Amino acid sequence: MQATKLDHWLKQTFVYETHVFCLRLPDQKFSSAVKVEKLDVKKLGDFKYKLTIKNNEKAQETIDLLKAEHIMHTTRVVNSNSPLNKFLMPAGGKSFTYQLLGRIFILISICSAFFWLYGFFQNEKVRELLKSGLEDLNI
Repeated sequence: MQATKLDHWLKQTFVYETHVFCLRLPDQKFSSAVKVEKLDVKKLGDFKYKLTIKNNEKAQETIDLLKAEHIMHTTRVVNSNSPLNKFLMPAGGKSFTYQLLGRIFILISICSAFFWLYGFFQNEKVRELLKSGLEDLNI
């Protein structure tokens, strides 16, 4: 199923996070949305710091700050380790919205069938027919 605009928004808001790797930190402080982690130089080439940002707007502000200070950096957008990922990103790249609508439709169908059967067996004529049929079978 094709992903909808809602699917894209959900992924950008809750699933994706931006990793920015840089050589040094700027003189200005980052916002509270930026998580700074010092790396081993051997682990990822020459980059010494990893900035993890979950908000796209804050990520763009951080990248603009690094560009303004002429700091070499690289950017990667990755899936976060959030428990929501399995729920918001169904297997096979299917649409979360369509799967949710399908599950709601199935739930409504099951509840409707249950209440219809309950009402059907509450009818006195149906009960009498079932009792007489069971009595005929026992003879």
